[in-house]
Amino acid sequence: MSKNTVIEDEFYMFAKMAGLVQHSPKTFVFDGRKYTANAQADASVVKSFGGKARAYKLLRHARLIQYLAATPEGAHITGMVAKSFDAVSRKYPILRSYYDGTMIGGDHHAWLRC
Repeated sequence: MSKNTVIEDEFYMFAKMAGLVQHSPKTFVFDGRKYTANAQADASVVKSFGGKARAYKLLRHARLIQYLAATPEGAHITGMVAKSFDAVSRKYPILRSYYDGTMIGGDHHAWLRC
């Protein structure tokens, strides 16, 4: 099991300071509301993060922060996590789309139906 880096620890600290509390690997509470964040990644993505636990934790946090930042009650998150989120996104470029979405205060989804 890999240890968090300083960059990751700062990211989680600022997320917690913004009001995001993780109760279990998938369960978070923000502003009195419970959220379940799921993550899925293939072997190459997991490897790029340095392990499954790290990959899933970062993916869940990044996605939830992006989602919450686009809501009125979570609008303050952007200012609180911006610097640490940028740093962790530079270290793990796959998180860049979550960071970019958070900075513009928007959310995006795409899917195909064949």
